[in-house]
Amino acid sequence: MPVYLGRRLVAMHPSRPLLVLVALVALPAAAQPSGVAVMRTWLAATRAAMDDLATVQVTEENRREIDGPAGTQRIRTVTALSVAPPDAVTADLEVAEIDGRRVLPLRLGLLERRLRQAYGPGYVWTSRPQPLVRTLLSGMRPAGAAVPEPVRGSPALRVALVPIRADGPVLGGTAWFAPGPRGSAPRLLRVEVEGRMPAGGSAVVTTDYVHVEGLDLPLRSRSDVVLRQRRRLRDYTVLLSGETTYRDHSVTWR
Repeated sequence: MPVYLGRRLVAMHPSRPLLVLVALVALPAAAQPSGVAVMRTWLAATRAAMDDLATVQVTEENRREIDGPAGTQRIRTVTALSVAPPDAVTADLEVAEIDGRRVLPLRLGLLERRLRQAYGPGYVWTSRPQPLVRTLLSGMRPAGAAVPEPVRGSPALRVALVPIRADGPVLGGTAWFAPGPRGSAPRLLRVEVEGRMPAGGSAVVTTDYVHVEGLDLPLRSRSDVVLRQRRRLRDYTVLLSGETTYRDHSVTWR
C-alpha cells in the first residue's frame, strides 16, 4: 500500500496495490467457467487497455481511526492522485486533519511514522488501495469455479483467490466480476483481501470498483484491522479502521 514521505507518495503494498461472459451468470453450476478463465480474460483486456494509458487522475479522501490503549485518534486526508503505469504514483496533499484539526503535512508525516512504528503492518493495511488494481491482485491467483453471486444488486461471478506465497502477508481473497456488455471482457466490481496479522490478529480490506473508459478503478474501500499486543505485562486489543473514497476519475490516453 502507498505511504507518505513528506508530500510525496511511494507505492507500497503488502502483497506486491489486471471472456466473454454473455449469459454465463445464468448457466447451471456445472457449466460455470473456472476462476482462472474469468481472471485470465479480464487480465488480458486490462493489460491491453493499459498499453495506451498515460495517466489516471483522481481525488482521494481517506479517513483512518485508531482505537488503542491511549484512546482514539482520527486522521483525515484529501489528496489529488496522479497514477502512471506500471506503478508510478504521485500525490498533492490538499487537506490533512488530526482529530478534526487541520495540520501541516510535516506533522501528519511524523504522526504516521509513529503509528507505523507502533502498529506495523496493521496500520499499513488501513492505507489506500493501489489505484491500478493489478497491483492489489498480483500476489494472488484464482482457484476453483466462478460462482454466481450478485454484488450491489447486479449479476456477478465470485472468484476465490489464494496467495502465491503461503507464508506471505495475505491469507486469501475474493474477487467479483460482472459480465461486460455485448460480449466484452468482464468488469471488476469488488475485491476482498484478508491479511495475516501477528499474535492472532486479523485484517480485511474490501474495495469496490467503477468502470471508467475501459479501466476498473477504485470507488471506495474499507479496512478493518484487529491487533493483539502486549505492553508492560498487559494484553491489549487495538482496532484500526480506514475508509477511502475516490471521485472525479479522469483517464488520459497516449
